[in-house]
Amino acid sequence: MDHSSDCDNSPNGPSKRRKRWIWIPVISLAILSGLVFAGFWKATAFHYVRLDRSDEALGIEPLAAVSADAPIDSPIDSPIDSPIDSPIDSPLDAPFDIALRSSSVASNKEPSSDQAGPQAAANGNPKPARAASANVKPQENVRSIALFGLDRRSPKERGRSDVILILSFDYANDKLKLTSLMRDLYVPIEGHGMAKLNAAYSYGGAALALKTINKTFGTDIRDYAAVDFEAMEKVVDAVGGVDIDVRADEIPVLNAYLRDLAGDGKSPAPVKEAGLQKLGGMQAVAYARIRYVGNADFERTERQRRVLAAIIGELKERGAAAVPELLLKLAPEVETSLDRSAILSLAYRYFKEKDMQTEQNRFPLDGTWRSARTDDGQSVLETDLKQLKKQMQRYLYFDSGTASAADSALS
Repeated sequence: MDHSSDCDNSPNGPSKRRKRWIWIPVISLAILSGLVFAGFWKATAFHYVRLDRSDEALGIEPLAAVSADAPIDSPIDSPIDSPIDSPIDSPLDAPFDIALRSSSVASNKEPSSDQAGPQAAANGNPKPARAASANVKPQENVRSIALFGLDRRSPKERGRSDVILILSFDYANDKLKLTSLMRDLYVPIEGHGMAKLNAAYSYGGAALALKTINKTFGTDIRDYAAVDFEAMEKVVDAVGGVDIDVRADEIPVLNAYLRDLAGDGKSPAPVKEAGLQKLGGMQAVAYARIRYVGNADFERTERQRRVLAAIIGELKERGAAAVPELLLKLAPEVETSLDRSAILSLAYRYFKEKDMQTEQNRFPLDGTWRSARTDDGQSVLETDLKQLKKQMQRYLYFDSGTASAADSALS
């Protein structure tokens, strides 16, 4: 007697068993996916530093805190790195707690051809600013992150912040702003009196550096990322190098810094010719360190912004799909207060905002500072700190083009 039909129709027949077995590869795939995701999450672990994000800890003040200040005397729309045509005639209003033996105005210097004003974007004329809601505070449309390039030879050292930049996502105006802060700016540092801006990092790490920047410039910066020279080399190499137009007079100094960075056991390729060329990681770091060619530290900040803008350009060309791979390569090299979710969110929104234009600036603006020397012989930059704060707020949070809005809110 044939019992096959009875077996097939039984509750435990082959059909039922097939349904049961089909879940095995599904479950296995889910477990495998979970392991892969966990491996990626662990592999992309940045050197995460938890900060006290309270306004008090970070020195963040509301814009209204400067409402009693005098109007801005110097136009904020003057071109960056423009030559100073005359000394600052009016005395500085900001108090200085330490005596300055001598003071002299920097010599005139013609700006390089690629320097542009705050309103000049890297890829054409900027679009008109979007009208912001009256219920939205200006800071809420701008997300800023402090970037520190550390001069140290070992990860165990704290080092000084040789490079200080503010990376700002201005979502209201579709702009990505790269703003250099002069490291020799003479500012009050909590617990240490008056000192150079870059000393704040060596005194108290990123927390004190952020607090000093926020209190000096009136900014609302709650996060940072820091890399040393070696890590920066790896960042540049991870994006495949950067295209930089190297001048002939920069080559000898660039190669000297290159040899210094290489140390023993490395043989970096020297730069031999001037012109637009692809620089590798060590070459790009050496280029960004050039100081004794052109307009000293002012031109060096321009080189630093140029390298960073080139990195951003390379990232934009690769698109959002390249972000996970880059995180795998760069995570161990970067110290930051941003967690992975925040980094991925920023990257996603940046790539989503395809029309964001890159814009560069440097503070203090020319015509608003003068060089001086302290009693112990340090060369510093002094400026009217009240005016500096208003100028920075006007540039970052009001885009400096909405003058009437800025003036009404800050005066």
